[in-house]
Amino acid sequence: MESLRLSPEQLKSAVKTVTSSISSWVDGSKSEGVVLGLSGGLDSAVTCSLAAKAKVDVHALILPEMGLTPKSDLDDAIGLAGKLKVRHSVMEINGVVDAVRSSFGRDIGFRHLGNVKARARMLLIYLTANTENRLVLGTSNKTELLTGYFTKHGDGASDCLPIASLYKTQVRQLAQHLKLPSSIIKKAPTAGLWEGQCDEDELGIGYKTLDRILHLSFDEWMMVDEVAEKLKIGQEEVVKVRRRVEDNRHKVNRPEMVRLN
Repeated sequence: MESLRLSPEQLKSAVKTVTSSISSWVDGSKSEGVVLGLSGGLDSAVTCSLAAKAKVDVHALILPEMGLTPKSDLDDAIGLAGKLKVRHSVMEINGVVDAVRSSFGRDIGFRHLGNVKARARMLLIYLTANTENRLVLGTSNKTELLTGYFTKHGDGASDCLPIASLYKTQVRQLAQHLKLPSSIIKKAPTAGLWEGQCDEDELGIGYKTLDRILHLSFDEWMMVDEVAEKLKIGQEEVVKVRRRVEDNRHKVNRPEMVRLN
């Protein structure tokens, strides 16, 4: 869909706007710079690249789970940090996760354990932010935020969201514009929370189709039948995506509060 395809001018403008925003956030908060998790995946690579271009002090945390995180992801993350000339630290999350499991004392299902891992990473990121007076840059994109495809208080926690206005397919376009390594651009998206995890398998739909449904539904405000006809897909697929958005809206809303007169 052409409306999701960003022109060279739009990509340049996006880079300028995001880098300017990052710089303003740091100046306005009187912080020493930014910190983010760098996984070796697309979103964190683009976010880190934009932060480096913003000419703020960047500390990239590479947070593998030893025994699960592929060596290729570790190599890609370390390699990108070196290419961008940003400070990086490698911190294994195994000890934090094991401590939680031991303290909890009961069996934790693999999905709940996945949330623990995401929150373990965010614990280390925010600890670094606190001790070094940095802002936390989140790496969530518009697709993830709309569908709730993130862990609440885990990878969804941050002070600023530089790529929140870009759909996943647009983040890939921006990665190409930024000339990021092909090994990162072509990598199958995964949160890496359990063996064999794949975003598109878990979502039950490819990002290309998902982004189109989201764009037509929530940017163009088309009806279900209009979206289905436009994309030549079944209405049930559109309904499923919309239901997911509604069911996960609480993940991006502020906590409910009781207001007293």
